[in-house]
Amino acid sequence: MLDTQRCYDLFPGLFQGTEHAPWSRKGAHITPKALADLASMEGSYHGIVYEGEVYILDAKPGNTLSRGTATLLDMYRAIITAPEPVPNVEFVFFDLDLPPNVPAWGYAARQNEEADLWLIPDFGHWTWSQPKVGSYNQVRRLAAAIDRKDGPNHVAWEDKNPTLLWRGRLSGWWRDDMYDASKGHGWSDVQGMDWGSRTDVEAKHLSMPDHCTHKYLAHVEGVSYSGRLKYLQNCESVIVMPELDWQQHWYGLLQADGPNQNYVRVRRDWKDLPEKMDELLADDEFAHRIAKNSARTFRDRYLTPAAEACYWRALLARWREASFEPELYEVKNGVSQIRGVSLESFLWQRRLEWDPS
Repeated sequence: MLDTQRCYDLFPGLFQGTEHAPWSRKGAHITPKALADLASMEGSYHGIVYEGEVYILDAKPGNTLSRGTATLLDMYRAIITAPEPVPNVEFVFFDLDLPPNVPAWGYAARQNEEADLWLIPDFGHWTWSQPKVGSYNQVRRLAAAIDRKDGPNHVAWEDKNPTLLWRGRLSGWWRDDMYDASKGHGWSDVQGMDWGSRTDVEAKHLSMPDHCTHKYLAHVEGVSYSGRLKYLQNCESVIVMPELDWQQHWYGLLQADGPNQNYVRVRRDWKDLPEKMDELLADDEFAHRIAKNSARTFRDRYLTPAAEACYWRALLARWREASFEPELYEVKNGVSQIRGVSLESFLWQRRLEWDPS
């Protein structure tokens, strides 16, 4: 288990979003009333961390309840494995792809925007909503089985498929541009999928670990951020993508050039994709170096469960500095009662009130 100093020593650069938190620019602290107001919004989860326990005050899932519960479990793992006391905090987070820009927690914020939102690891760091994807740790294990030399399904770099792989729904001009730029090239394995068609899915679907058998992996955003990137970065492959419109908590570690380059950047309209692919295919050593940099930076370091736990603890500490000491008890009918319900009870019943029916 890693204490605070060890976390900062092992993962420099990971905590930029907490060290330069939005409140510090404005000098305004987060108040109980502000959180109560935010907790009335769609997609919000309102809770307390108190003496290492988590209590849920309110939940208004904006997507599926599984997103919020995955995030709560992810945070709780970081809390219960902490070698030092975690501060008491009251919080609100949003489970939305398009969260409001408010002083709460969310999975992604727009790049180059003075955001009030504090970035937290998205639900996919715990598990994905589709059972066949599996937990994040399961995906990591299966990816390692392909890329590690001693892995049971090992595929050496020179034996990987030298095509650019992408599967997904063609929604939005940014995905259409990627598809159009890759169409007709021998190095392209970019295919749109109709998730509503069992036949189409069965014909085209590849598991996330299967992506690791390809040298080149395309990444493009969706409605807002795309939760796929962290999975792709668990492969020793070259990620090819444009400058992203959205920011997640580890994106500050992406490097598009230099000796530590860990992905290949293309134009937003993807029109230079053929040129970039020609460069990669002409210099396999260069491509492999980028792939190894990516795996070393993300798979082996900044996207590990240990790094994620460190990030959660740093965020909780900074959030406490920006907010207030929460009240665990409230008086009802003249009796002091604990606010909300325990995380364990919430996860068991998936509700906050007793339903006699």
